[in-house]
Amino acid sequence: MPPVGTPPQYPPPGGPAPSWGPGTPGATGAPPPLPGPGDAVPVERWGPVDVGAMRWVLVASILGLVAFAITIALPTILGVALSSLSASGLKVFTTTVVTTLVVVVAVSGVFSVVQYFLYGRSFAALVPTDPRFRTPSRLSWLAIAGVIIAIGGIAWVLYVAGDIVSCAAGVTPVPSSCITAYTGRLVAGVAITLVGGLLGLVGLIGIWLGLWRLGTRYDAALFKVGMVLSIFPYLNLVGYILLAIAAGGVLKRARGRATPTAS
Repeated sequence: MPPVGTPPQYPPPGGPAPSWGPGTPGATGAPPPLPGPGDAVPVERWGPVDVGAMRWVLVASILGLVAFAITIALPTILGVALSSLSASGLKVFTTTVVTTLVVVVAVSGVFSVVQYFLYGRSFAALVPTDPRFRTPSRLSWLAIAGVIIAIGGIAWVLYVAGDIVSCAAGVTPVPSSCITAYTGRLVAGVAITLVGGLLGLVGLIGIWLGLWRLGTRYDAALFKVGMVLSIFPYLNLVGYILLAIAAGGVLKRARGRATPTAS
């Protein structure tokens, strides 16, 4: 028995740990504080949610490869369009070239939108067990909005450029009257493109952050290397391949370790 005057100990030696209920002596009625910015965040890994998240990352990385292939094929597609119209009139020639460019940009943009959506969906799926992915999941929507706006701006600029060429009717240099007539529309298209590009860049930074944190969560360095390479033109081909390999590897591990949730 402790000496008289000794304050009681909670929990008593050998006794159960105290609960966090409001009636517990020494408790405040609130759970322990959440980890601070510098503290380690406890995460739960290898659950069914990880299987679903890795599926989305794998598909998104494959779509990145498809978008890359479309971008690389752009000069070839444009060259075919030009060679088939070498004898056509200027108006038909310009319209076809502009339309070809718009279609290619739009198709590549659609693949990018779906890719960013899947990345964001995978991050959102991990938020309940790992709150570090909350910011990347939100910023992915900004990337989607930026791509859509930028596609609209690029299409606008291309069609206005086509109108300027048609107005010039083959005269070089382009008459100032043609440029003046379309300056307002051209500036508006460029402004829309820049706004979309800025939003898309901020959203992409969020996606890159999420991919980096996937590497930290699953101890998979390929996620981090693939993320860095995906930033740079042409190297992004290798980056998406590494991201797909990393996602496939983690998916295989997650399937082997995941335990079904109770229904």
